[in-house]
This record gives sequence, C-alpha cells and structure tokens, in this order.
Amino acid sequence: MALAVSAAQAAYPPEHEIWLISTRRAPTCAPGVGASACLDFWRLAPDNQWAASDRAAFVATASPAVPIEIFLHGNRVDRNDAVYESFKAYRHVACQAAGRPLRFVIWSWPADEVYRRSADDARLKAARCGTQGHYLAGLLSELDPGVRVGLAGYSFGARIAGAALHLLGGGAVDGRVLANRRMGEHVPYRLMLVAAGMDSDSLLPGRTFGQAMTQVEAVVITRNRNDPVLRWYPLLYRRLLAPQSLGYVGPACNTGMISVYDVTCSVGRSHSWDDYLRASAVHGHLGWIGFADPAAVTGPAIMAP
Repeated sequence: MALAVSAAQAAYPPEHEIWLISTRRAPTCAPGVGASACLDFWRLAPDNQWAASDRAAFVATASPAVPIEIFLHGNRVDRNDAVYESFKAYRHVACQAAGRPLRFVIWSWPADEVYRRSADDARLKAARCGTQGHYLAGLLSELDPGVRVGLAGYSFGARIAGAALHLLGGGAVDGRVLANRRMGEHVPYRLMLVAAGMDSDSLLPGRTFGQAMTQVEAVVITRNRNDPVLRWYPLLYRRLLAPQSLGYVGPACNTGMISVYDVTCSVGRSHSWDDYLRASAVHGHLGWIGFADPAAVTGPAIMAP
C-alpha cells in the first residue's frame, strides 16, 4: 500500500494492533449485494508498512480479550490525512492503555473534497454517511458478541457511527435495514461523538438514529456553541426550521447514559480536529472508549437537558 506512515506515527507497543479499513473503493450509495467485498483491510506491520489483509482475517482474529476502538474521521479528508488524523487520536489512547492490549481501527471513508462550496460538499457527504453506516454495521455484526467495541466519531464520522448503531438496533437508514442482523446479547458499545454533524434529536426514540441508544452502555458528546461549521448545519436542509446539529447545541434527550461536555471555551471558533483533540474532555475520554474502566477525565460534565 502506498500510504506512508512515519516512524513517529507508527510507534506503538507490541500488544497493540493497528488496522486500516477503507471503504473508498466501495459504492457511495445503495450498498447492494457484494458491495461489502469492496472494503479493503490492512494491518500495520512492525516495519511501518501496511500489510494487506481481508475481512475474514479481521473478524476471525477478533478476541474478547482485546477491545476494539474504531476512529471515524470527518469531511474533506483524503486517504493520507485519514491515517494522519487517526494516529493523533491513537497516541492519546496508547498513553492511557497502561500495557493493556488493544486493536485500534482507522475507518477511512470517501470524504475527499468534491465541491468547493462548503454547503454543497457537506450535503453530498451527509448523503454518503448512511451507506457508510451500513458497511460499518455489517462488519460489527460479524464480530464475536463478547468483543468490546468503542466508536469515536468526529463531525460526519459521528453521523456514521450513529447510523451503524441504529442499524444494529434494528432500525432503518435510507429506507434499508441491516441484512443478516445478528440477534442476541453482545457487549454494549461505548460511543463518543465529537463535533457531531447530525441532528440534535437524532438519538431520540423514533428519530433518525433512535435505535442506537439500545446498543450502548454510555455516550459522550461534545458541545461547542462557537463552532463556525456546525453553526451553519441547518443549511443542509434548504428549509426553514431546520434542526440544529448535535455538536452545536447538544442532544435533545435526557438519559443517564449520555454525558455532555461543553468545550466552547477550550475549543472556541474552530471545527478543526486538532483543536478538539486538545480539549481535555476529548483526549481524556479516548481511552475510556476502548477500555472497561473509566479514564481520568477533567472538565465539567453537563447532563443533557
């Protein structure tokens, strides 16, 4: 694989696995029969090179003894930046691992800039998120139900995570349900939604991703009332009284499973992953996503109204 990984990026302990799953060759809409075969799998080797693998190997080697953390990047990110941004998150996870094994997964989806106009580009990528949710849910449904999985989604990556969990809970996305959905108990997911590009009421029962809450044990959400990108989120809908984004106003639901962290002061007028990652509520929770015990987190937790 041509993606370059620097020694600084790839420095990771031997008890960790770094995987890259790319959907960039897969259809961007209507994931029909055989579409999942277009997903590409690589595992980072000790020589800092990506070794080609496949779906069967990823599923077969998943173990309840090794938690999985999946990072989903945001919009206007090419295949190289997807790796670069994900490793920034992984470094914080590795610091909190304390010698524990982990499988860290980079979910690389077709988020390259298509249109110069931000609104047009955002509408296109928002439409792609449902299909991405189908791909992710299909893969998660194949794992051993005893494997702990944490999902950390940034911007539209949060929308993909919400769609996937909604499908796993029996919901429909873009009019389609998850084929061959596995029924029965599994370890509940942990979910982290950073600068989430999804409707503020998405997690309410009966709404866009309402079934997602049936699949999780806890959710962490950031809120930033100064984010200039999320401020204009209603423009996606081209109508009056359009919903605000989850990452801008917080969730419109009240449940003990959700903790909201206001990062308005620490992040400020930015939608940059780098700026969000500097917030203690964000980098402090990245380890919590993957591991069973809580991370040492600072900053006020504000329960959703």
